[in-house]
Amino acid sequence: MTSDPSPGFLGFTSAGVIAIHADWPAYPLEHGVPILLRSLACFPEGTMFDVCDDIDRCLLLAPSEGEGSANWPISEKRMYVALWHEDLLAAADAGFLAGVERISERDYEERRLDSLRADVTGSLTEEAIRRLDDRDPLDLLGYIVDGKFIPSRVRERHEERFALEEDEDDWWERSREFPGFPGSGLRLTTSGWDRVGEIWTEELILPSLREDRLRLLLGHRYYDTVLRELCVMLEATMKDRLGSRRIGWKLVEEFVERLRESRNYRESWIRTMRTELRTMFAFVRNEFAHNVLDLEPRRAMANIGRAADLVGMVVGVSLDPQDRS
Repeated sequence: MTSDPSPGFLGFTSAGVIAIHADWPAYPLEHGVPILLRSLACFPEGTMFDVCDDIDRCLLLAPSEGEGSANWPISEKRMYVALWHEDLLAAADAGFLAGVERISERDYEERRLDSLRADVTGSLTEEAIRRLDDRDPLDLLGYIVDGKFIPSRVRERHEERFALEEDEDDWWERSREFPGFPGSGLRLTTSGWDRVGEIWTEELILPSLREDRLRLLLGHRYYDTVLRELCVMLEATMKDRLGSRRIGWKLVEEFVERLRESRNYRESWIRTMRTELRTMFAFVRNEFAHNVLDLEPRRAMANIGRAADLVGMVVGVSLDPQDRS
């Protein structure tokens, strides 16, 4: 039986991470560029992503909804992906991501302060903004103790931490181990999508029930037919396992709730599984169920591999509340 201390409890990842101190709708359950690429490829090619939150060297991203759109508060209606800083930088270095740059920790923290400053200003009335004069909005942050306002000193602590003597070697500027986002968002590049297709081609495991038929179709490059059949198998398997007549996102939510009720899996895994299923139904199943489309091999294998993987996961999970591990 699981007894997660928080939604962000991951267990123990290959890099030794136990938890992310955040209540997010999705989590990065493991590390590595291949996992990052597969996560971003859950969304259509060309999708731009905005940063919604940044905690414990991990980012929560969502597809951009256009200039001026709000990324907060986080909503269960939107779809998200969570990625480690380290993996973002490695993917960008390899040319798989656009819109990411390496910056120093000092620059990273200064940009976070600028973002916080904008949030504080945005929460003020016009009259309060006028009364600020030349004061830093961060000076308004603090807490109340025994009726007395105690300043948080966010800006001062930042300045103290990164203060350097004039003759001291500026290590903060030489070490660029943090991600920055100079443009309007990040996205997978063409090279990134090529690599996703290669990864899923190498790791493809087709459902045994239809493996011979699916491999025959793949051999003839009937990619859209393979993908359509996998999506039908995914939905049919979910309905069969639940004994449900629901379809689409309602079926996804019912399946996720049964996973949660079984108490066999960590909440962080369940939330990430929900994102995987929702993106598959929204961007793949719906498209290929209603259209006849030609697919080039790169996009085909990226979607076929993921669909086959989800079928295997849905078949393999335990929904029995008595089967607790």
